[in-house]
Amino acid sequence: MQELRDTYGDIFLVDCGDTFHGRNKYPKLRADLIFSGMSVMGYDALNIGEGELGLGVDYLIGLAQKYDINLVSANIAFLNDQNKVSPYIIKEINGVKIAVTGVLAGVYLDDQPKLKNLVHVEKTNKALDRILTQLNDKADIILLLSHLGYQGTKNLFLYNNPKSISVAIVGHGRRLSQKVELFDGTLAVQNSMGGEQLSYLKIITGKEGGIETYELVNIPLTDEVSENPDLKQKMDEFERQAGKIANGERVKKQTLTTLQLSPEEFLKTMEK
Repeated sequence: MQELRDTYGDIFLVDCGDTFHGRNKYPKLRADLIFSGMSVMGYDALNIGEGELGLGVDYLIGLAQKYDINLVSANIAFLNDQNKVSPYIIKEINGVKIAVTGVLAGVYLDDQPKLKNLVHVEKTNKALDRILTQLNDKADIILLLSHLGYQGTKNLFLYNNPKSISVAIVGHGRRLSQKVELFDGTLAVQNSMGGEQLSYLKIITGKEGGIETYELVNIPLTDEVSENPDLKQKMDEFERQAGKIANGERVKKQTLTTLQLSPEEFLKTMEK
């Protein structure tokens, strides 16, 4: 990432969501590691996916505050503290004002009933209409982080015609774009899951602020990519902490198994 910053100067670094899930092994330890890594990399915005809500609203807010991560969403609001989610943010790069907003398909939260009284999900089209109207005179380029999946995002542009959106980055799925696609005139790309690739979209604008040329580059994150020393240190610490938890779980399991033995069975195990 630092090499890209050294080459191109200021960049917009974003994620479409599902950076972690509550069902992952060691979920809170993993979530803390991921957000700390995002902080080191200098992420500008994170769209809220169903994964980030898997450990609860309060936990997500706490992580975002701890690591100074901007949560954005056009159609998600926390009922107890709506100010913790920004409907959009705007960043100026080389004189060009770029706005980023995001959306999440409400159906993805159907299996998390505990969020019902904590999270308000507005209809995607209604929310986008409102936000895009606000951004018309504020930004030269509008970037949408779409956690609708590939087909859902494509349908959004084919049937709802949000033409003021310049670029759509698609989340929720393993599809990796090999080239930029056009969804009714909007540039659309999707990256793979699990940190397999780092993708960047290079955009050159004209005098009027519109996009003139663009290029998508996918960088496989293999062993050949040099490690950031700060991130490596965090990964090593994660491995140590996960190892302690795993060892504790093994000891607890062995203790419970021993307690379930009869006195005769226990003596037999001691003789081995």
